[in-house]
Amino acid sequence: MRKYDMKWNSVKFGSESFDDDDSGEITYDEESRLVQLIGSIDDETAKGAMYALRLLESNGVKPIRFEIYSYGGSLFSGMIIHDVMKEVRSPVYTLGYGLCASMAAMLLAAGEPGHRYVSPSARVMIHAPSAYTEVEFDMAKMEQFRENLIRDYNLGIKMLSVYCHKSEAQVKEDLKKNLWMDAGQAVKYGLADKILEHKGGMYAKSLSKPKIVSKPKRKSNRK
Repeated sequence: MRKYDMKWNSVKFGSESFDDDDSGEITYDEESRLVQLIGSIDDETAKGAMYALRLLESNGVKPIRFEIYSYGGSLFSGMIIHDVMKEVRSPVYTLGYGLCASMAAMLLAAGEPGHRYVSPSARVMIHAPSAYTEVEFDMAKMEQFRENLIRDYNLGIKMLSVYCHKSEAQVKEDLKKNLWMDAGQAVKYGLADKILEHKGGMYAKSLSKPKIVSKPKRKSNRK
């Protein structure tokens, strides 16, 4: 596995405000076509994800597994990762572990339809973006910043509406609060399609149509 070490940005969007030494991490493996996002979503995380996704795409169009454990981060950086996921020819299967909150929940939902997975013990949270900044703005720049944030917020509502098959009005109402979901609730809401089995890897049972996996029959030596 190859690794990118990340550094946090000064403008933050997410469920909480984190210290400056918080960091995210991107790892990828060409042979297994696996990309992992651990921690915060920021410009450097987006840079690493872009590189890994495009590299794996250049090696073939087989599915890419994108594992996510993140409390969220930059809305703008997250949108970059989202757009690259949609641009690459390879279908991107998303797998949520531990926590997928804020922008990370959007990335989970943006995976290939039918192949958005969440682990049994995972938690997923969606909410409206909040801005934390250490940069001083004059009023003109602050208004510009506000307009851009509202524009991307409305774009996020439209995308979640499509991914979750819900009305924009319902998504907007749900984003007004920190809406926490367990794995089953995330599937029911439409942020994921299936819950991962502890055994059997990423090909999990569907909640709507459970499948029984039968064991192969052993051949008898008797004649």
